[in-house]
Amino acid sequence: MAVVRKEQIIREISIEEFLQINQTEEIIEAFLRKITKNLADGNSVVLTGFGKFETYEMQERRSNLNGKEIIIPKRIYPKFTPGSALKREVVKEL
Repeated sequence: MAVVRKEQIIREISIEEFLQINQTEEIIEAFLRKITKNLADGNSVVLTGFGKFETYEMQERRSNLNGKEIIIPKRIYPKFTPGSALKREVVKEL
């Protein structure tokens, strides 16, 4: 399984859509900024068929590290749930 990086996706979209690489990069960066800003503002982002970006809150918890109790503070984390169309394309029986 290969790792596909953002630069490769930008290059492929530029070729397929007949756009300049810098135009495609600006669009992708703006798209990612909008998702990030909405999540930071507490909103969910739904891309129908692709999936849902949202946040969840992990409550404060305690843990023992080398016999010493530490408190892990409450935090908000991003979460992605794949949509039905994405699942249909990706999920395969092995």
